[in-house]
Amino acid sequence: MYLEELPDIVTEEHKIDAKVLIRYGKVMDIVTEECERTMCFTKAYFHYIEGTGSVLQMNKTLQKSEVFQSLESTDDDLDKCEIWKNLNVRYFTSKEIANLHHLPPDFSFPKEITRKQQYRLLGNSLNSHVVLVLLRFMFS
Repeated sequence: MYLEELPDIVTEEHKIDAKVLIRYGKVMDIVTEECERTMCFTKAYFHYIEGTGSVLQMNKTLQKSEVFQSLESTDDDLDKCEIWKNLNVRYFTSKEIANLHHLPPDFSFPKEITRKQQYRLLGNSLNSHVVLVLLRFMFS
C-alpha cells in the first residue's frame, strides 16, 4: 500500500483549500486510494496546482460525478466551498510519492531537507521497479 497512516495534523497540512478547489478543481486529477494510476508528479507539486500531479480524495463514500453535478447547480462560492469540503481532497505526502515510485520502504529524506525540496527531488522521477524491468530487458 502506498498511502501512509497520517496523524490529523499532517492531513490538515496537506488539505487543499476550498477556494483553490473552486478555481482549479475541475482541472485537477483527483484520484482515490483504489485508483491504479496517477499523473506524473512534477517538482512544482504542492506549490502549483495545474498539471503538477494527482491529488487524493479522502471521502470514500462520495463520487466525483456527484460533486461535479452539485457544482453545476450553484453559482454561490460559499455553496461551492461546502461541496468541495465534502470531497476532502489533499496532496500526497512526499513519502507517498516515494512509495508510488516504488522506492524502498525504509527510504527517507535527511531531516534538513525541506518539504519543498523533497517534492522537487521526487518530481519527474521514474518508478524504480519499471526502470529495473526495462534494464533487465535491455541487457538480457
